Amino acid sequence: MSRYRVSVILVSVLAFAGCDAPDARFRLNMAYLNKQEEAVGAEFSPEQVQDVADILASMFGTPDQPFVPAAGDSGVRELVSLDRLEMAAGPVSSDEDGTAHGLYRKHCVHCHGITGDGAGPTAAFLNPYPRDYRKGEFKAKSTPIGVRPTDEDLKRILTEGIAGT
Repeated sequence: MSRYRVSVILVSVLAFAGCDAPDARFRLNMAYLNKQEEAVGAEFSPEQVQDVADILASMFGTPDQPFVPAAGDSGVRELVSLDRLEMAAGPVSSDEDGTAHGLYRKHCVHCHGITGDGAGPTAAFLNPYPRDYRKGEFKAKSTPIGVRPTDEDLKRILTEGIAGT
């Protein structure tokens, strides 16, 4: 085999060897953390911040493997459909029967970010900036300020989007 072919093969192998996507991770809401530090008059150590991240991951899972916590009789499991959560979360794929997975990552993450914080890779180029959905506040809705959107509002936004986005 010629030296040129060996070089091409070696470069190709090295180029594709490290092309695996990193694990998706939730990003902590640092603005909220700073607000809490001001409220208590103390600064959290990096260890304390990591403890919070670990607790949240143990309660809710990861972007690739989320789960709904068993919160006693709080009604959370009736409110959140685990099947739909699993369909929306995780890497983009489909089952043999054609059931899609990773819909949020396919359609939303580039603007809203993996955590829903509005800081996706294209967010800086958009006007208006994408919403931070972590707070549960929604702009385009039919209900008054301070009242959560209706299911119909959410369905309309998901199917039609918002003008200019």
